Amino acid sequence: MDPNSPELKYTPFKIDYRDCFVAFIDALGFRTLLNDQASVESYYNTCANLLGPAFKLAEEKYKERKQLFAYRLMSDSIVLAIEASQQNPINDLVDLLSFCKDLQVHILRTSKVWVRGGVSRGEFFENKENNVVVGKGLAKAYELEQIAKTPRIIIDPLIAKGFGDTFRGLAKRINDVQHTRKTGDKLVFDRFDNNFFGTGTFETDALFVDWFNEFDQLPDKDRKQLTDSIQTTVLSSQEHIEKYRWSIRYMRSSVYGLSATVQSETVDWLSKL
Repeated sequence: MDPNSPELKYTPFKIDYRDCFVAFIDALGFRTLLNDQASVESYYNTCANLLGPAFKLAEEKYKERKQLFAYRLMSDSIVLAIEASQQNPINDLVDLLSFCKDLQVHILRTSKVWVRGGVSRGEFFENKENNVVVGKGLAKAYELEQIAKTPRIIIDPLIAKGFGDTFRGLAKRINDVQHTRKTGDKLVFDRFDNNFFGTGTFETDALFVDWFNEFDQLPDKDRKQLTDSIQTTVLSSQEHIEKYRWSIRYMRSSVYGLSATVQSETVDWLSKL
């Protein structure tokens, strides 16, 4: 084929950065997962199901607002980005964190895969035609994922600074917005002083997505499936024992916020981990 033919002609593009909230999420233990084709298929089908219809609707919503909404599945990693609006950027951050929470819960529930990630704010550019995503916001989110250590999605403290808020102040601001959308739901962990199990205050060095607080609101079948996934995977490998120990402490610190019926059964199986 003639390289000068119109079909092969390449049109250079310019990078037009947008100010975005960006999430980089990575599957833990993916190399082990590759040994089981059924598990790999489950992981990608879960991602496709979650990234598909819901994200396409969100893309249309943001397109109407003339804001960028981007999502990309790259091997075992997921990239999400929402452009921060001038008027009310906290709503855009809440939207992004809601997607992160859904991914974290349902990937673990259906695929027995724990994820880790970082959320930052900064320059972001996407060119779908040439399969390009790049920017300082993405680079920082990737760096945060690397230092998160445990199965959690942490939030860049510079986001709080950008809102002129404190560590805990941003948590309250985010949860207040989410509460107006869904009563009782929280997106960011804020139970810094809880001591439900009598094992000492749960210490955290970062703001992170609070995925377990909605455990009691899952349908019975989904809650049982998630419980089975946690019990099957947690403490299953010496290599990851420190990460899972952290997750156990986090889940135990969240128990008191669950409904009374679910709380009793949850305390029972969590106390055995």
